[in-house]
Amino acid sequence: MIADNGKILTFLAAVLGVASTLPVFAQSYEYVNPLNKRHTISIQALPPSFATGDRAVIAEFCSPPDNYVCMSSTEFSFAFPIAKKPEVKKWEYRGYSYELIAQEQMRVLGTSFKVGIVESVQDGKKIRYSYSEQYGLMAFSVELSDASNTFLSVHRVGFGGRLK
Repeated sequence: MIADNGKILTFLAAVLGVASTLPVFAQSYEYVNPLNKRHTISIQALPPSFATGDRAVIAEFCSPPDNYVCMSSTEFSFAFPIAKKPEVKKWEYRGYSYELIAQEQMRVLGTSFKVGIVESVQDGKKIRYSYSEQYGLMAFSVELSDASNTFLSVHRVGFGGRLK
């Protein structure tokens, strides 16, 4: 029995060792304001949260039956339909409206890919998202009445990306 427990402990140690080496970016998506590197935003899967600076709030993510890539919190919300049909230009999700206003090529560090420019007004803030079904949420800007802040993904793949 002791030998069996030793094998179980060895197995658990091996599993935990492998799990702890999984890439961090798979659980956390970081964005930075290119004009102020101290102004950062993080979308974290575990624990589910949206953090800006030293403030974090609870976030909720879509489940597969929702057919959206989405994240919502009291500070920030984003939703994009999975396998969106080309004719779909507007959608609503969890109380917010979204509109696809353009499709553009985005070039980041030599890689070019197509993104949809999505606009949403949330609690008096106009938010524009640059989202690629392959690369995920790569950039977004938040416009307030007197200022605008832009955030760029610091990783090759942003929140909701499907690139392996």
